[in-house]
Amino acid sequence: MMKMRHCTVLLAGFATVFSLSARGQEVAAALPESAGTTRTAITMQSAAPYTRPTATARAKDYFIDSYGPFAILAAAAAAGVQQADNNPREWHQGASGYGDRFGSAYGQAAITGTAKYALAEVLRMDTRYYHCDCTGFFPRLGHAIYSNLTARMGDDGHRVFSVPSVASPFAGGMGALMWYPDRYSPKDGLRFSAYAFAISFANPIAKEFIFKNKH
Repeated sequence: MMKMRHCTVLLAGFATVFSLSARGQEVAAALPESAGTTRTAITMQSAAPYTRPTATARAKDYFIDSYGPFAILAAAAAAGVQQADNNPREWHQGASGYGDRFGSAYGQAAITGTAKYALAEVLRMDTRYYHCDCTGFFPRLGHAIYSNLTARMGDDGHRVFSVPSVASPFAGGMGALMWYPDRYSPKDGLRFSAYAFAISFANPIAKEFIFKNKH
């Protein structure tokens, strides 16, 4: 019964996310366009001309971000913290317990990445990370944080609020309840989601300061 309730909550969450996403798409489409202005107050200067990535490039980004090195390292770190805290205690210790915790964190990342990709495709938003044209630690850090809250849209690549980036961690957090012990409730799922959203900022920061493959 608890698993059924968790699945119901997850499906309701997805329905809410897609409802909000559709509403956001309608609002974005209704905003006026004019030369020299964007459709939102959120702007970001870029010296490079914008070219929307192809469907193949977007799919490749999805697989790398959801299942690639960053997702594996993040899952390994999260599993290590949970192993040290023996959380959940039902998964015990040892290699088997660590494997369960790693699989859980990796699965949550996969759900999050899939939800982000799907929402971006539905809303025609470009959530790919674009390196800053600025210099200096704090401007680049600010750019990375800002990029995690916005996406590019339209032929001109103007910046808009990123529904996929903000909503997808909640899909992953609530989705994790499907395999967590029955004593975990939707309240715990929201807690997992909040942690996932906070951790999501590490990805663009790492891409800005560590990864060299600039888009």
